[in-house]
Amino acid sequence: MKATIRTVEDISPAARQLAEQLATTGDVSALEQIYSGRNRLFRTPDGKLCVKAYRVPGFIKRFIYGFLRKSKAFRAFDNARELKELAIPTPAAVAAVECKNFGFLGRTYYICEYADGWQELRGVEKRSDFPALSRALAEFIYRLHRNGVLMKDLSPGNVLWRLNGSYFDFTLVDINRMEFDIEDRDLLLSNFGAPLDTEDAVRQLGKQYALLCSTPALENEIMDIFRNRQKELRRKRQLKKFFRGKKK
Repeated sequence: MKATIRTVEDISPAARQLAEQLATTGDVSALEQIYSGRNRLFRTPDGKLCVKAYRVPGFIKRFIYGFLRKSKAFRAFDNARELKELAIPTPAAVAAVECKNFGFLGRTYYICEYADGWQELRGVEKRSDFPALSRALAEFIYRLHRNGVLMKDLSPGNVLWRLNGSYFDFTLVDINRMEFDIEDRDLLLSNFGAPLDTEDAVRQLGKQYALLCSTPALENEIMDIFRNRQKELRRKRQLKKFFRGKKK
């Protein structure tokens, strides 16, 4: 097993030791697990760092990510640094670890600052201050697009928010799927496929975004994008249920 570690220039000794430990043994027993799913999230005992342990992919993807493409961990690391250059908030990158066996991708980890005090966007439409939050979120998305940033997973779980006095701040997480220098309007508008949970919430968000673009008619286009994406997601869920039923 060959491991490659990438770090920021000013990495602390403790963070470097953590990265080296993950590279050599993959031991996460000293970390607090805060999420378990397709990938796992951990927090260091001091609460300062977050470790994302990516699931080892299947054989074909192990080949693709081993020989043809950057791993998700390395992409997240590079994207965080690119966002920093653009002054777009995301937890600061610390390190990325990539383990390979005969060139095939194995264990991978991304280490960044822990986003303490931030919340997911899920359910924000129920808040009494949602009109103000939706305006701030529209400004944030507009800022991304103005900088040519396409966040491919712009969803309620990947945009975190917090109240800063009377203002709303936002930060991006799960950033391995991004593109930069995008000028294609339709590609950028695809972000409105699932940014919030309900149609009414997206309608308010779309109205605010359209006003920022000085194009009121854009609101209807955004709603079409959202509805079409929701139909696609429902079809995928139905197919998964169908195939799960077939396996039983």
